[in-house]
Amino acid sequence: EYGAGQLEISFVPRFGLEALDNTMTFRMATKEIAKKRGQMASFMSFPFPGSCGNGAHFNFSLWAEGEEADSTTKEFSKEGEGSDVVEEQTRGKCNVLKDASQTAGMSSVAQHFLAGILAHAPALEAICSPTSSCYLRHGRFAPAVANWGLEDRLAAIRVKSSPSQPASNCYIEFRLPSAAANPYLVAAALVAAGLDGLEKKLVLPPPQQTKDTGAKALPGSLKESLAALAADEVLSEKLGQEFLRWFSSLKQKEEEMIEGFLSKSVSGRDRTEADYCAAWRSSFMEEL
Repeated sequence: EYGAGQLEISFVPRFGLEALDNTMTFRMATKEIAKKRGQMASFMSFPFPGSCGNGAHFNFSLWAEGEEADSTTKEFSKEGEGSDVVEEQTRGKCNVLKDASQTAGMSSVAQHFLAGILAHAPALEAICSPTSSCYLRHGRFAPAVANWGLEDRLAAIRVKSSPSQPASNCYIEFRLPSAAANPYLVAAALVAAGLDGLEKKLVLPPPQQTKDTGAKALPGSLKESLAALAADEVLSEKLGQEFLRWFSSLKQKEEEMIEGFLSKSVSGRDRTEADYCAAWRSSFMEEL
């Protein structure tokens, strides 16, 4: 990737918790193997000043039981490219995100689900960017507003869809999560937001909106995102008040720890992103 020593890792798609388990297994195994070799693997969101940071984009699609009605899937399979792991896992199922008759091949389910994510994006940011250093990523291949776009690598949600493409190629890339995010919490919050969009039949806003054209601004700090999460009635109910109290308390204590480090190490000048990176490296015991 763009940073020194930075690698992009793509996982084979899996249904449900298996995908999340694979993510956590990879993280732990990578750190253990690197340590045995006298190296260090870091999943900090922003370990080095001046870099683009580490993301953990969440790619997903929604499937239901039933044969795929889309003929392009079978045509694609005959070419040989479709006989991949996605087709093998989804045989006998249909991708409910795909509808070739709709704009960009996106079904009404996809549009309502995406609208729900965008509506709750400010609150979701607390789960997706759970450390103060995560917010240094904004504007560096990390979104600062809640918007979406087809094949848009700078939007909060990148949609991979086309009426002419097979259903197995239709999926959504949720680009808010940083590498510091807990994938289990991201999945839970994402599903809660998307289901709210489906239940209320929320209307998907136009693609590639900016703040000036109606896109919601994402919180610029952990403090702001925690406040947005607390104020979001839907996510508060779905995730549970007990979880919110635990999560918010933990994050507030982490912030106090970082503040304590900075107050001792930085005085007489403005704090820089290098200071915040050093504070988080120290907190995570990752002295690089």
